[in-house]
Amino acid sequence: MRRITTISEVEALIGSPNELVLMKTVTSLDDDCQAILALAPIAGLGFRDPAGQPQTTIIGGTPGFMRVESTTQITFDRPSALALSEQYPSVSLLFFLPGTHGETLRVNGQLTDITSTHVTITVEEAFVHCAKCILRSKLFATSPTITSSNFSPQHSATSLNDPLISSFLAQSPFVLLSSWDANGGSDTSPKGDTAGFVRIIDERTLAIADRKGNQRADTVRNLLQSAQIGLAFLVPGHEEVLHINGTGYLTDDPALCASMALGEKPPHAAFVIAVQQIVLQANSALQQAKLWDAASQAAQAALPTPNLLAIVARHITKNKQYAAQAALNPAVDQELTFAAGEASISPSVRQAYQQSLSNEGY
Repeated sequence: MRRITTISEVEALIGSPNELVLMKTVTSLDDDCQAILALAPIAGLGFRDPAGQPQTTIIGGTPGFMRVESTTQITFDRPSALALSEQYPSVSLLFFLPGTHGETLRVNGQLTDITSTHVTITVEEAFVHCAKCILRSKLFATSPTITSSNFSPQHSATSLNDPLISSFLAQSPFVLLSSWDANGGSDTSPKGDTAGFVRIIDERTLAIADRKGNQRADTVRNLLQSAQIGLAFLVPGHEEVLHINGTGYLTDDPALCASMALGEKPPHAAFVIAVQQIVLQANSALQQAKLWDAASQAAQAALPTPNLLAIVARHITKNKQYAAQAALNPAVDQELTFAAGEASISPSVRQAYQQSLSNEGY
């Protein structure tokens, strides 16, 4: 299959991120970011283990598990099995707020202290990520039954055709992808779709549809520099995580994309992953967080959840130097100022989300 190998090919296929998308990034944790961290019960974590292998997992378990030590430093209790390494300090996090409309907070940084009991990360950048992948996947739909592992706490496999592995992939509507740039900088991005959106090409190769997002294309750009990729698949109602890692690339192969069409709308591209490790593992953070339990979701929804879209607007307006460079017109500036002060999420934004999803075939 044809590989996308240059930035010009990426931008011809996906487009380049507009100024507003880039301007929502902040380099320290302001009050808005800290409010999200105080409520988030779990996060995806992308890291490289002591052998240098890419890994993605879920950490946390309770709201506020990530402690804010300063505007540039955060700390969490280290799970005993979390194999971090000071030799590979770049990490990336994606924080979830179940019960919201789906926006997440992405934080990238460096490991600065690892002990047997805690981990400290120095923050380099943070930004709120759009809700599309959560809405596509219906990740936080309540489940009438919560399935704990019916196998040993860890099931390793050598083939994607292993019955437990193929069954989990067939049910999964959501995956986190962690990737690294040439300087070792890490990013963890979400992908959400209808269940079964992953294609097993052969026992050691899988494909994941890449549908339209915010055009940052962090994963794509990183894979042009370093092919390493770590994946963490979730299934609503299941308290296990399927960990897969290997190497990947982006393709616009027509036959593959056509096989992933929703209705008559194929994705513009797909990730192809050459698999190295496959581990299905019970996850203590999911067990503790009870994400798909109706009572737990009601308790989370009762918390004073911040308006993440208003946070995006506030972050953009804070980046005045970038706004000047982007030469924002007065109408856009006025809209951002209004959104930054909104107490509730704008129905027009939600309608735009839904219209975009409808155009994709959902």
